[in-house]
Amino acid sequence: MCEQYWPVDDKTESHGGYTLRVESEQSLANFTIRTLKIWKRDTPEADARRVLQFHYTEWPCHTGPFPTALLDFRRRVRQIITEKPEFGKGETLVHCK
Repeated sequence: MCEQYWPVDDKTESHGGYTLRVESEQSLANFTIRTLKIWKRDTPEADARRVLQFHYTEWPCHTGPFPTALLDFRRRVRQIITEKPEFGKGETLVHCK
């Protein structure tokens, strides 16, 4: 199991040379959407970048997710990227445990 790299409870945490803060979090049935603020530790917070994290939370061990839930997740990712073009300019990163 991997270590959680984003802070909880509105805290700011540092990992390596970076500082992170969760600006918002929306919990849905099968996934959570977070807006993270990240900046280099030795630079002003004003130089921070915002990152959208789509965290799929209902993938059972040793099986696949429910197809309708996974399709809902995909729809939501595409919808938000379309509605918030500032987040659609960068690359999409997908990772799992």
